[in-house]
Amino acid sequence: MCYRANIWGNILSDTVSIFPYNILHPSTPTYIPTSRNRMPSTLDIVISNVTQYITNPKTINSLGSDHLPVSYKL
Repeated sequence: MCYRANIWGNILSDTVSIFPYNILHPSTPTYIPTSRNRMPSTLDIVISNVTQYITNPKTINSLGSDHLPVSYKL
């Protein structure tokens, strides 16, 4: 879920709509803020034109950081 758009996200969206690319992303956020005035976000994505060879990215629940790692296989 996107809580708000920014210019770089809009540029990325426009680019992948023109070229034969897809954006893959985990279904859960990869950034979990410690501050209450920030929102969780997905910072890690995969951009590819051969998505049939890539598994869906998954967020790995790891403690000790506000940025969670992502796993996928090629």
